[in-house]
Amino acid sequence: MAFLITYPKQDVSEALRQQLAATAPTLYLPLRKFQPLSLSDAAIAKIRASHFLILTSPVTVNLYLEKLRSLNPTAVLLVLSQKMAVKLKAAGVDAVWQATAENARSLADLVTPTIEREACLLRGDRSVIQTFLPSTVKQVMVYQNVWDQQAQQAAMAQLAGKQFTKVLVTSPSSFQRLARLMADLPAAFTKVTYYTLGQTTAKAIPSRNVVVAKGPGVLQNAIMQMCEDK
Repeated sequence: MAFLITYPKQDVSEALRQQLAATAPTLYLPLRKFQPLSLSDAAIAKIRASHFLILTSPVTVNLYLEKLRSLNPTAVLLVLSQKMAVKLKAAGVDAVWQATAENARSLADLVTPTIEREACLLRGDRSVIQTFLPSTVKQVMVYQNVWDQQAQQAAMAQLAGKQFTKVLVTSPSSFQRLARLMADLPAAFTKVTYYTLGQTTAKAIPSRNVVVAKGPGVLQNAIMQMCEDK
């Protein structure tokens, strides 16, 4: 029996990778492909005019540092996790606000009425945080999360011949893609417990066997619980 982690292996700490390897054969299979988008003049103007930029994922952090920082280098950045905050500060960004918990609702809680009209959400096409934000917050879509037939077939090739008992699902879109794979490879997922990083993803999974990680460091907590649960 094996574990499936729908998260990049390189983004899991060496200590956690060793713990997983000592517990069960583990396959790392991120069910996502990110494609940056070209921004319109109107989108660029929104970013430049905002005093606060909301970054929802490591993808948006990377895009900000690589492409978008020059548009607004002085904005206060609102981020989801300590890992994102550390990366930004290491790159010389000092004005960073971190959510109290690693979930969309906690990040949205940073957007108080006093700043909502000066804030802009930098998001992907499958983002969910906007459902928690006031309508006055501006939005700019900066990347797409794409999944084509070639990616589907490559994933099936990696899953074939294995049986998974525990699966870490990191987003609702990851579960949508996983569901398609499970439909094609039902023998690989006959009895599964799912682990998620928050309630939003958990609600997308039609199963009673879902464990939601809690507290700061939800990725670490989820993986440790996968290893500890019998």
